[in-house]
Amino acid sequence: MNELRFKFGKFFIIMGGLFLLLFVFSMIADSANFYLIITGILLILFGTILRKKTKVKESEPDASDSKRNRRGKYQNSRFKDHDEQEDRQSRRSRRS
Repeated sequence: MNELRFKFGKFFIIMGGLFLLLFVFSMIADSANFYLIITGILLILFGTILRKKTKVKESEPDASDSKRNRRGKYQNSRFKDHDEQEDRQSRRSRRS
């Protein structure tokens, strides 16, 4: 359903562009037809509305997600290296 809606939206945007192009040609021919520009703008707006994506509802966070999100915005390579260093140290202490 969404794919069909996006295709129709693209079609209306292209048709609106063609109507605007016809308006430009009518201006060059000194017989400006203002219905063309109004129709073109309305078609582009309607096509844009059809192509607008709908929001997807977010699912409930799982237990695995909560472990990953524990650090929040500070989750970067600097802290990951720190954890790896701790793991190496614990391995070394196990060996001795």
